[in-house]
Amino acid sequence: MIMHTPEKIDIFCNNGAVSEEGITPESLANAPFFYTEVYRNFVLRVKVQLDLKNVYVAACLMVMKDLEV
Repeated sequence: MIMHTPEKIDIFCNNGAVSEEGITPESLANAPFFYTEVYRNFVLRVKVQLDLKNVYVAACLMVMKDLEV
């Protein structure tokens, strides 16, 4: 599977913390993702590549139980 993402997307979960500057963004979850339900142990192999166009570009692999922090 190949996934391409648009600009200005993110997954950020604000659990109520406030930064020292007092500017902490609200929770944001507008990034595309692949979803599947898993009912037992599994092995996952991935290759993540990205084109570093600026310092805020990132790629990652997350395994989540739910959106709660």
